[in-house]
Amino acid sequence: MLLRNIVANFQAAWDMLIDFPLPQMIRQKITGKSGAGYSGIAKQIMFPILGVIAAFLLWLSAALLSLLLPQVPAAILFAAVATVLTEVATSGRNIACLLSFAEQTFDRVPPLQALTELTADFRDIRSPIGTLMLTLLILFKLFCFFLMFYFEYHFWLFAVYILAFTSQAELAATTSMHSGKPLLFVASSDRFHVWIMAIFFVLFVLFIAPVPSLLAIGVAFLITRLIRNVCEQHFGGVNENIISLCGFIVELTTLLIGMLLLTRM
Repeated sequence: MLLRNIVANFQAAWDMLIDFPLPQMIRQKITGKSGAGYSGIAKQIMFPILGVIAAFLLWLSAALLSLLLPQVPAAILFAAVATVLTEVATSGRNIACLLSFAEQTFDRVPPLQALTELTADFRDIRSPIGTLMLTLLILFKLFCFFLMFYFEYHFWLFAVYILAFTSQAELAATTSMHSGKPLLFVASSDRFHVWIMAIFFVLFVLFIAPVPSLLAIGVAFLITRLIRNVCEQHFGGVNENIISLCGFIVELTTLLIGMLLLTRM
C-alpha cells in the first residue's frame, strides 16, 4: 500500500510537469484514479524528486558522451540533446508561455493582462519578436549546456531542475484563478516544506559550489514568491500557464547563474 501511494503521488507530479507518458509498468502499480485520496504535500514533494531524476538522466548522458567522444564534439552534442529533451518533455509549453508574455508586452499589452492571456502552444507564436526571442532562447540554452559540459560543471544540472520543479510545486499549491481551488491541497503552514526538500537535494551541489548554489536558491525562491504574491493580489490565484512560466524563468535564471559563476575563462 505504501509503495502504491508513493507511485501514485509520483505519477501525479509527473503528469503536471512532463508530457512524456509514464512507463506502463509503473502505471500498472496504481489502481483506480491516479493519486486519488493522497495528500497534496506528498505529491508536492515529488516535484523536486522529479527534478533529481531529470537532472540525473542529463548528467548520465553527459558522462557517457565524455567517454565516447572528444570534448568539443561531445559538448556540442550534449548541448543539443539537453536542449531538445528539456523542451520536448513539456511539448514546448514553458518556452511558449514566456514567448507569449514577451509578444504581448511588446504589443503594449499591460503585463498583468498578459499574464492572464498566456498561450502554451509555441505554434501560436508567429510575430517577428516572438520568432526572434525563440531563436535567442534556444541559442541561450545551447550555449549554457555547452559551457556546462566543456567546463565540467555537470553537477549544476541538479540545481537547475530541482529549483525549477520546486518553484512549480509551490505555485501548484496556490489557489487557481479559475476554480478557486489549488491543483494541490497543501496547508499554508506546510508550503515551505517543499523548499526544505529542495535544499536537502541540492546539498551536495552546495558543498561543491556554495556561493552559486545559495544565490540560485535565493533567486528561485524570490521569483516564485513574487509571481505568487502578484497573482494572488491581482487575480486571486494562478493558472497552469503561469506555473509553467515561473518554472521556465527559474530554469533560465539558474542556468545563467551557473554560466556566470562556474565558467572558468
